[in-house]
Parts: sequence; C-alpha cells; structure tokens
Amino acid sequence: MPLPYVVIHNAVSIDGRIDGFPVDLGLFYGVAERWHEDAILAGSDTILAAVDPDEPVDLDTEPTYDRKLPLLVVADSGARITTGPSLRRQPYFRAGAVLCTPETPREYIDYLASESITTIITGSGHVDLREALEQLHAHMRIETVRVESGGTLNAALLRAGVVDEVSLMVPPVLVGNAPVRTLFPALEGAPVSPSALGGQILATETVGDGVLWARWAFSPRAIERDAAARRAAPAVASPNRTPPSSAAIERRPLPRRRRRD
Repeated sequence: MPLPYVVIHNAVSIDGRIDGFPVDLGLFYGVAERWHEDAILAGSDTILAAVDPDEPVDLDTEPTYDRKLPLLVVADSGARITTGPSLRRQPYFRAGAVLCTPETPREYIDYLASESITTIITGSGHVDLREALEQLHAHMRIETVRVESGGTLNAALLRAGVVDEVSLMVPPVLVGNAPVRTLFPALEGAPVSPSALGGQILATETVGDGVLWARWAFSPRAIERDAAARRAAPAVASPNRTPPSSAAIERRPLPRRRRRD
C-alpha cells in the first residue's frame, strides 16, 4: 500500500544533542512551512513534555476541526496521554489520531473514542509504523507527515524504512555533558532496512543567526520531490536567508518546555 511522504525535522547541536540548548521556534517552524504537512507525528513523551496535565481547560471553547490545520498523530500504545480535551482545543493542529496496539487497554481506547480521537490499532507489543502510515494515507488522506519527536520514534521510523527526508537545523552551539541523548539512538546493532540508512544530500544553507539547515533524501521520491519543487519555484540565492516566521509562531504545534525521546 502507498505511504505518505515522511520528513523528520528537528534541531540538533553540533555535538548531536537534542536538548540543553535554546531553539528559535519562529525560525524552526518558519522552515517547517515548506512541507505543508497534512499530519504531525509525535511520540507520547514529546506530548507529555509539551502539555501540562494540570493546566485548566476551558471546555466552553470549541474543539479544533479546521481541516486546513495538520492532524496531530501520537504513537501511544502505552495509554499515557490523557490530555485529550486540551489537545483538541489547540489552535496549531487538529487532534487527532492515536496509534495503539492490540495490547493497549480497552479503557484507553474507549476514552479516546469519548474524546472523538481516532485510534489506529496495529502491530503487536509495538506499533507497526509502516502499517499505521499506510492506514493514515488510505483512510484519512494524509499525503505528507512531518515528524516532531525525540530520538526513540525517529530511530523506529528509520528502522522501519519509511523515512523519505531528514531535515536538521544546527545552531552554532556545543552542549556536552553526559548522558548524551541523540537524534537517532538505538540504530547500532538493530535490524535496519538498508534503504533507511543511505541518505543523499539535498541542500544546505545558513538561515537566521548562523544556523545551518541541512536536508537529506532517504528515498528516490524525496529526490524527485525536491527537484520538482526547485523547477516550480527556483530559490533566490541568499547567504543568510531567514524564512517567514509570523505564521509559524501562530501555528506552532508543540510548545517546547523540555525535550524528551
């Protein structure tokens, strides 16, 4: 079955850390606008780090159903996310769908249904990410997915061989300090699809205040898509171009209090 186009977009320090340094959110999401994603895929840890479960929710505010906004998709087979009312009222995305397994407690599935959140049940023990993405494409018309998560989900997607593009924003900072939490842990010694490891550089440029933005293709269609985009709208060379950030600030999906896997 066809898969949506999957791009991992993240910020990382020079020494490979995904935490311990400030991220220019306007710049980060301004760059992310290039993909016009239909869905944002996140792990449960990322959601738990971003949403305060004790924050009061105004239930008089209508949930967000605007189909112009990306769908929030969360991998949560462990039944950890219980902030449905808050997520459904965020102005940055429309919630949503949760990826579960047959082992996910029935009570949690019922809770998600009561919050009008779709569940996709696949895999055994762990979510079958390939099958989940196939279902998102087939049944929810998701064409492009931007992954906003920590290393655990990033690595799982690479191992599944479903990543088309990796986009990294590297500010001129070194973090150091152990333990080191990297962007793609758990790749060494794991059964990784060969196609998931052979990337081809698409572009590099400097944006904002000395931030290196680099993109790699991990599938043939990523190369084709990038070439088509260049033909349709050739970029004007600029050594320090800053993408528009006003819209990104208004619709940024996951406020970053702290970063987790």
